[in-house]
Amino acid sequence: MSWRDHGDHPNSAGALEYRHRQLKRAATVFKGSRINTVRRFAKDKKVLDVGCVSHDFHIHSGGKGMWLHDHVVEAAAECVGLDYDEVGIKAMRDAGYDVVHADISGDLAPVMERGPFDVVVAGEIIEHLAAPQDLLAMARQVLRPGGQLVITTPNPYSPRRNRAGALGTTWENVDHVMYAFPSGIAEMADRTGLELTKYGSVGFPAAKPLAKELAESVQMLAKAVRARAKGKRNPLSRERFGLPLPLHWLSPGDLLLVRLRRRRGLVRETSIYVLTKAVDS
Repeated sequence: MSWRDHGDHPNSAGALEYRHRQLKRAATVFKGSRINTVRRFAKDKKVLDVGCVSHDFHIHSGGKGMWLHDHVVEAAAECVGLDYDEVGIKAMRDAGYDVVHADISGDLAPVMERGPFDVVVAGEIIEHLAAPQDLLAMARQVLRPGGQLVITTPNPYSPRRNRAGALGTTWENVDHVMYAFPSGIAEMADRTGLELTKYGSVGFPAAKPLAKELAESVQMLAKAVRARAKGKRNPLSRERFGLPLPLHWLSPGDLLLVRLRRRRGLVRETSIYVLTKAVDS
Protein backbone atom coordinates (compact mmCIF):
# COMPACT_ATOMS: atom_id res chain seq x y z
CA MET A 1 0.00 0.00 0.00
CA SER A 2 1.17 3.54 -0.74
CA TRP A 3 -0.12 7.10 -0.60
CA ARG A 4 -0.13 6.91 -4.39
CA ASP A 5 -3.17 4.66 -4.13
CA HIS A 6 -5.02 7.56 -2.49
CA GLY A 7 -3.88 10.71 -4.29
CA ASP A 8 -1.93 12.04 -7.24
CA HIS A 9 0.59 14.01 -5.15
CA PRO A 10 1.90 13.75 -1.54
CA ASN A 11 -0.01 16.80 -0.32
CA SER A 12 -3.36 15.72 -1.71
CA ALA A 13 -6.25 15.29 0.72
CA GLY A 14 -6.41 11.55 0.04
CA ALA A 15 -2.70 11.01 0.62
CA LEU A 16 -2.70 13.01 3.85
CA GLU A 17 -5.75 11.14 5.13
CA TYR A 18 -4.06 7.82 4.31
CA ARG A 19 -0.98 8.76 6.32
CA HIS A 20 -3.10 10.15 9.18
CA ARG A 21 -4.92 6.81 9.47
CA GLN A 22 -1.61 4.95 9.44
CA LEU A 23 -0.16 7.00 12.26
CA LYS A 24 -3.34 7.05 14.32
CA ARG A 25 -3.55 3.26 14.12
CA ALA A 26 0.11 2.76 15.08
CA ALA A 27 0.32 5.32 17.93
CA THR A 28 1.25 3.45 21.12
CA VAL A 29 2.04 4.17 24.76
CA PHE A 30 5.19 2.20 25.67
CA LYS A 31 5.61 1.53 29.37
CA GLY A 32 9.06 1.52 30.90
CA SER A 33 12.48 2.47 29.59
CA ARG A 34 14.00 2.06 26.13
CA ILE A 35 15.96 -0.99 27.27
CA ASN A 36 12.99 -2.66 28.94
CA THR A 37 10.81 -2.04 25.89
CA VAL A 38 13.39 -3.64 23.60
CA ARG A 39 13.75 -6.56 26.00
CA ARG A 40 10.01 -7.23 25.78
CA PHE A 41 10.15 -7.45 21.99
CA ALA A 42 13.25 -9.66 22.12
CA LYS A 43 12.01 -12.01 24.85
CA ASP A 44 12.30 -15.68 23.81
CA LYS A 45 12.80 -14.70 20.15
CA LYS A 46 15.55 -15.24 17.61
CA VAL A 47 17.03 -11.74 17.34
CA LEU A 48 19.49 -9.91 15.11
CA ASP A 49 20.99 -6.91 16.94
CA VAL A 50 22.26 -4.38 14.40
CA GLY A 51 25.08 -2.08 15.48
CA CYS A 52 26.02 -4.26 18.43
CA VAL A 53 29.58 -3.00 18.99
CA SER A 54 30.00 -0.72 21.99
CA HIS A 55 33.11 1.12 23.11
CA ASP A 56 32.51 -0.31 26.59
CA PHE A 57 31.49 -3.82 25.53
CA HIS A 58 34.11 -5.35 27.83
CA ILE A 59 31.98 -4.19 30.76
CA HIS A 60 29.44 -7.01 30.88
CA SER A 61 26.20 -5.57 32.17
CA GLY A 62 24.56 -8.92 32.97
CA GLY A 63 21.26 -7.31 32.02
CA LYS A 64 21.75 -4.49 34.54
CA GLY A 65 23.92 -1.96 32.71
CA MET A 66 23.30 0.38 29.78
CA TRP A 67 24.76 -1.69 26.92
CA LEU A 68 21.72 -2.73 24.90
CA HIS A 69 23.33 -5.81 23.35
CA ASP A 70 23.81 -7.54 26.71
CA HIS A 71 20.13 -6.97 27.49
CA VAL A 72 19.05 -8.41 24.15
CA VAL A 73 21.31 -11.44 24.63
CA GLU A 74 19.82 -12.06 28.07
CA ALA A 75 16.19 -11.70 26.92
CA ALA A 76 16.32 -13.50 23.57
CA ALA A 77 16.20 -17.24 22.93
CA GLU A 78 19.02 -16.66 20.43
CA CYS A 79 20.83 -13.43 19.58
CA VAL A 80 23.24 -12.70 16.74
CA GLY A 81 25.07 -9.37 16.77
CA LEU A 82 25.85 -7.49 13.56
CA ASP A 83 28.24 -4.59 12.97
CA TYR A 84 30.50 -3.21 10.21
CA ASP A 85 33.27 -2.47 12.79
CA GLU A 86 35.62 -5.36 12.04
CA VAL A 87 37.94 -4.68 14.98
CA GLY A 88 35.02 -4.44 17.42
CA ILE A 89 33.44 -7.62 16.06
CA LYS A 90 36.70 -9.53 16.51
CA ALA A 91 37.01 -8.32 20.10
CA MET A 92 33.40 -9.27 20.84
CA ARG A 93 33.88 -12.70 19.24
CA ASP A 94 37.01 -13.25 21.34
CA ALA A 95 34.94 -12.34 24.41
CA GLY A 96 32.41 -15.07 23.59
CA TYR A 97 29.64 -13.14 21.80
CA ASP A 98 27.88 -14.57 18.75
CA VAL A 99 28.49 -11.82 16.21
CA VAL A 100 28.78 -11.32 12.45
CA HIS A 101 30.80 -8.76 10.51
CA ALA A 102 28.84 -7.23 7.63
CA ASP A 103 27.68 -3.88 6.22
CA ILE A 104 23.90 -3.56 5.92
CA SER A 105 24.41 -1.68 2.65
CA GLY A 106 26.62 -4.43 1.20
CA ASP A 107 26.83 -8.21 1.08
CA LEU A 108 24.27 -9.69 3.48
CA ALA A 109 25.24 -13.34 2.88
CA PRO A 110 26.84 -13.76 6.35
CA VAL A 111 23.61 -12.51 7.93
CA MET A 112 21.24 -14.44 5.68
CA GLU A 113 23.07 -17.65 6.60
CA ARG A 114 22.04 -17.14 10.24
CA GLY A 115 18.42 -16.20 9.57
CA PRO A 116 15.58 -15.87 9.29
CA PHE A 117 15.02 -13.82 12.46
CA ASP A 118 11.90 -13.13 14.51
CA VAL A 119 13.10 -9.65 15.49
CA VAL A 120 15.71 -7.20 14.21
CA VAL A 121 16.80 -4.63 16.82
CA ALA A 122 18.37 -1.36 15.67
CA GLY A 123 19.12 0.68 18.78
CA GLU A 124 20.24 4.27 18.09
CA ILE A 125 21.51 3.33 14.62
CA ILE A 126 19.29 4.89 11.96
CA GLU A 127 20.30 8.46 12.82
CA HIS A 128 23.94 7.62 11.95
CA LEU A 129 23.27 6.11 8.52
CA ALA A 130 23.97 7.88 5.25
CA ALA A 131 21.23 5.75 3.64
CA PRO A 132 18.63 4.94 6.34
CA GLN A 133 16.40 3.13 3.82
CA ASP A 134 19.07 0.39 3.70
CA LEU A 135 18.28 -0.57 7.29
CA LEU A 136 14.64 -1.30 6.45
CA ALA A 137 15.56 -3.11 3.22
CA MET A 138 18.03 -5.31 5.09
CA ALA A 139 15.48 -6.09 7.82
CA ARG A 140 12.88 -7.16 5.27
CA GLN A 141 15.36 -9.61 3.76
CA VAL A 142 16.40 -11.27 7.01
CA LEU A 143 13.07 -11.28 8.89
CA ARG A 144 10.72 -14.21 8.78
CA PRO A 145 7.13 -13.47 7.65
CA GLY A 146 5.44 -11.68 10.53
CA GLY A 147 8.80 -10.64 11.99
CA GLN A 148 9.45 -7.19 13.47
CA LEU A 149 12.06 -4.47 13.10
CA VAL A 150 12.41 -2.47 16.35
CA ILE A 151 14.07 0.92 15.91
CA THR A 152 15.01 3.26 18.73
CA THR A 153 16.26 6.75 17.85
CA PRO A 154 16.36 10.30 19.26
CA ASN A 155 12.92 11.91 19.20
CA PRO A 156 13.03 15.15 17.15
CA TYR A 157 9.87 16.41 18.89
CA SER A 158 11.18 16.23 22.47
CA PRO A 159 10.92 19.66 24.17
CA ARG A 160 14.62 20.15 24.73
CA ARG A 161 15.46 19.35 21.09
CA ASN A 162 12.87 21.86 19.94
CA ARG A 163 14.44 24.46 22.23
CA ALA A 164 17.94 23.62 21.01
CA GLY A 165 16.84 24.37 17.45
CA ALA A 166 15.11 27.59 18.46
CA LEU A 167 18.04 28.86 20.55
CA GLY A 168 20.90 27.62 18.38
CA THR A 169 22.28 25.31 21.06
CA THR A 170 24.54 22.50 19.88
CA TRP A 171 24.61 19.46 22.13
CA GLU A 172 23.50 16.47 20.02
CA ASN A 173 25.97 13.71 19.08
CA VAL A 174 27.86 15.28 16.17
CA ASP A 175 27.83 12.19 13.95
CA HIS A 176 24.03 12.09 13.81
CA VAL A 177 23.00 12.89 10.24
CA MET A 178 19.19 12.82 10.48
CA TYR A 179 16.15 12.64 12.74
CA ALA A 180 13.50 9.99 12.14
CA PHE A 181 9.86 11.12 12.44
CA PRO A 182 6.66 9.04 12.29
CA SER A 183 5.45 9.99 8.82
CA GLY A 184 8.95 9.50 7.37
CA ILE A 185 9.30 6.06 8.95
CA ALA A 186 5.83 5.10 7.68
CA GLU A 187 6.82 6.22 4.17
CA MET A 188 10.09 4.26 4.24
CA ALA A 189 8.17 1.23 5.50
CA ASP A 190 5.72 1.50 2.60
CA ARG A 191 8.59 1.79 0.12
CA THR A 192 10.28 -1.30 1.59
CA GLY A 193 7.25 -3.57 1.93
CA LEU A 194 7.05 -3.28 5.71
CA GLU A 195 4.29 -1.77 7.85
CA LEU A 196 4.63 0.69 10.72
CA THR A 197 2.57 -1.06 13.40
CA LYS A 198 3.63 0.74 16.59
CA TYR A 199 5.39 3.94 17.53
CA GLY A 200 5.73 6.08 20.64
CA SER A 201 8.30 7.63 22.94
CA VAL A 202 10.07 6.65 26.15
CA GLY A 203 12.69 8.02 28.54
CA PHE A 204 13.43 11.53 29.79
CA PRO A 205 11.72 13.31 31.41
CA ALA A 206 10.87 10.87 34.18
CA ALA A 207 7.53 11.31 35.89
CA LYS A 208 7.71 13.45 39.04
CA PRO A 209 5.08 15.42 40.96
CA LEU A 210 4.29 18.44 38.79
CA ALA A 211 4.78 20.92 41.64
CA LYS A 212 8.29 19.55 42.24
CA GLU A 213 9.14 19.69 38.53
CA LEU A 214 7.96 23.30 38.26
CA ALA A 215 9.89 24.35 41.38
CA GLU A 216 13.10 22.73 40.09
CA SER A 217 12.67 24.40 36.69
CA VAL A 218 12.28 27.87 38.22
CA GLN A 219 15.23 27.29 40.57
CA MET A 220 17.51 26.27 37.68
CA LEU A 221 16.40 29.28 35.64
CA ALA A 222 17.04 31.68 38.53
CA LYS A 223 20.49 30.17 39.09
CA ALA A 224 21.32 30.55 35.37
CA VAL A 225 20.19 34.20 35.38
CA ARG A 226 22.42 34.94 38.39
CA ALA A 227 25.36 33.19 36.73
CA ARG A 228 24.83 35.13 33.49
CA ALA A 229 24.77 38.40 35.43
CA LYS A 230 28.26 37.49 36.66
CA GLY A 231 29.47 36.98 33.08
CA LYS A 232 29.08 33.23 32.71
CA ARG A 233 27.35 32.06 29.54
CA ASN A 234 26.45 28.82 27.79
CA PRO A 235 29.42 28.04 25.49
CA LEU A 236 27.21 25.81 23.29
CA SER A 237 24.77 28.59 22.42
CA ARG A 238 24.99 31.22 19.69
CA GLU A 239 22.34 33.36 21.37
CA ARG A 240 23.20 36.82 22.71
CA PHE A 241 22.10 36.03 26.25
CA GLY A 242 23.25 32.41 26.30
CA LEU A 243 21.93 31.48 29.72
CA PRO A 244 24.07 28.69 31.23
CA LEU A 245 21.16 26.32 31.78
CA PRO A 246 21.67 22.56 32.26
CA LEU A 247 21.07 20.55 29.08
CA HIS A 248 18.26 18.64 30.82
CA TRP A 249 16.41 21.84 31.80
CA LEU A 250 12.74 22.03 30.83
CA SER A 251 10.81 25.27 31.06
CA PRO A 252 7.53 25.40 33.01
CA GLY A 253 5.73 25.47 29.64
CA ASP A 254 7.62 22.36 28.51
CA LEU A 255 6.68 20.58 31.71
CA LEU A 256 3.00 21.39 31.27
CA LEU A 257 3.12 20.16 27.66
CA VAL A 258 4.78 16.91 28.70
CA ARG A 259 2.24 16.40 31.48
CA LEU A 260 -0.69 17.00 29.13
CA ARG A 261 0.72 14.84 26.34
CA ARG A 262 2.64 12.19 28.31
CA ARG A 263 0.26 9.41 27.31
CA ARG A 264 -0.19 10.73 23.77
CA GLY A 265 2.21 12.11 21.23
CA LEU A 266 6.00 12.16 21.06
CA VAL A 267 7.19 14.22 24.02
CA ARG A 268 9.77 11.88 25.55
CA GLU A 269 13.47 11.75 24.69
CA THR A 270 13.58 8.55 22.60
CA SER A 271 11.30 7.39 19.80
CA ILE A 272 10.51 3.70 19.28
CA TYR A 273 9.23 2.40 15.95
CA VAL A 274 8.08 -1.16 15.31
CA LEU A 275 7.81 -2.24 11.66
CA THR A 276 6.30 -5.59 10.73
CA LYS A 277 6.88 -7.83 7.72
CA ALA A 278 3.66 -9.16 6.26
CA VAL A 279 2.85 -12.79 7.05
CA ASP A 280 2.40 -13.59 3.36
CA SER A 281 5.73 -12.04 2.32
